[in-house]
Order: sequence, then structure tokens, then C-alpha cells
Amino acid sequence: MEPVTWAWIFIALGVMALVLSVVLRSSEPGSILQGPRTIRNLPTAGILVHSFDGYRRYWPGWYHFFQKHHSDPVWPIYFATEEKSVAPWIPDHPQHHHLLTGKGSWGYRLMEALKKMPEEYVLYMQEDMWLTGTLRPDYLQEALTRMKSLNLNQMKLQSNCQHVVGMPTDYNNSLWYVVSHQPGLWKKSFLMSSLDPTSSPFQHETQLNDNLHRRPDLASLCRCNQDFVSATFPYEDVSRQGRLRDVGHQMLEQEGLEFVTEKDEVMYRAAQ
Repeated sequence: MEPVTWAWIFIALGVMALVLSVVLRSSEPGSILQGPRTIRNLPTAGILVHSFDGYRRYWPGWYHFFQKHHSDPVWPIYFATEEKSVAPWIPDHPQHHHLLTGKGSWGYRLMEALKKMPEEYVLYMQEDMWLTGTLRPDYLQEALTRMKSLNLNQMKLQSNCQHVVGMPTDYNNSLWYVVSHQPGLWKKSFLMSSLDPTSSPFQHETQLNDNLHRRPDLASLCRCNQDFVSATFPYEDVSRQGRLRDVGHQMLEQEGLEFVTEKDEVMYRAAQ
């Protein structure tokens, strides 16, 4: 056989080996310790639980109630923490991905988390937002479909999420908030463009809403789920200023669990 022919055979074998290795890697399940999978055809939305290590006492409760009310998520879940592992509180699962953002301001950590998510849309949550009822996959998918069809930048999912564009600044009036950090769907590019790496949650929320009130054209691309469906996102904010609220204690008691902190670590044990 001529040398040129042998060269082409070796090249073809090399290409086949490379393709086979990519296929095998893409078929491996994602790991909570390995981070997100880099494979094709990922869902276009992911659930981001944005937290920091100082609030790890809320991670077990978040997962307990999320698993209870949304046990088979169709979207991948990303747990964004600083340096601490979410194990053993969040079990390893193909749909679970752990994002280490490093320490820094709230804005910096959120930007780092979003950069590591391949999806185009994000369901934003925080660690102290615990589900209180069934979260139907078809509800999330319906909200996402409507959001994409209208080319929206953000859709609030909580109850009483209506807002009035152009009203005077009033941080204590829920109608002033065109967008909020409560559970909601965001176009990732829009959320990224609104972030400053030095900002706090309060600074981001108020500055972004100030800008939207001055830009009715952009505000019109931020809507409330109640404009389309009667269902809302079933959850409770269980903490205030870092302390577990009564509603959080009641939720745990109903599950027969007790919230215990020892040496800055958190355990959930069966109530005595």
C-alpha cells in the first residue's frame, strides 16, 4: 500500500478515537463536585440557588423541601457557594451541580456563578427560600415558553408581583419593584448586564429598578407571572437578617425535624 494511503488511514483512526472520547465523556452523569456538564442539548433553563458559606445552615432545609415538592426536576440545579462544599447536605445527583464562586461581594459571586452556567435562562433562588407546595414542572416550562415567546428579560413568579412603571421611588411599596430577587426567571444575559461586581443585593435591586422606571421600553420586557397564569411559586422566606423565622421553625416541626447549630455547623435531626 502506498505511504499516502497509510497516512490517511492513521488520520481517520485518530479522528474516530477523538470523537469516541467526546461521546463517552458527554454520557457521564454530572457530579455535584465536578461542576456542570459541557455537553450539547442542555436544557435552556437552570435553577440557580445563590448562597454564601455563612448561610450554609439553610442548605439542608432548602434541599429537604425542594426535594419534597419538586422531586424530579427537569432543569439542572446549580448550588453556588463560596468555598464550602454542599456535601453531605445536598446529595450527589446527575441534575445537581456545585459552583464555587470564591469569596467576594454579592455581585461578584453572582457573576461568577452565572458565567459557569451554560443555560440561556435562569430561575433565581436563594438558600432561605423554601418550597411550601408542589412545584409543577409544566408550570415552570409554561412560564419559560411564554417568556421566550415574548422575548422577556425577567418574569417574577411570586404572589403579589404586579408593579407600576413610572411611580415615585418607594422602597417599601411592592408596586415599585419592576424586578426583584424573589424567585423569578431571568434571561441570563440581561441579569449579567445589570450586575456590578462590587454591588450588594440592596444596591443591585434598587439601582436596577431605578433604571427600569426611567426606561419604560425595558420595563415592558419585565412581567409578572400573574399576567398569564393564576398559579404562583409556592415558597416562604424563612430567614430575616440571618435568623430562622417562626415560619421556618414551623415548617421543620411539621416534618418532625429540629434546627440545631453546633460549632457553627448545622444539623437537622428528628425532633425529640
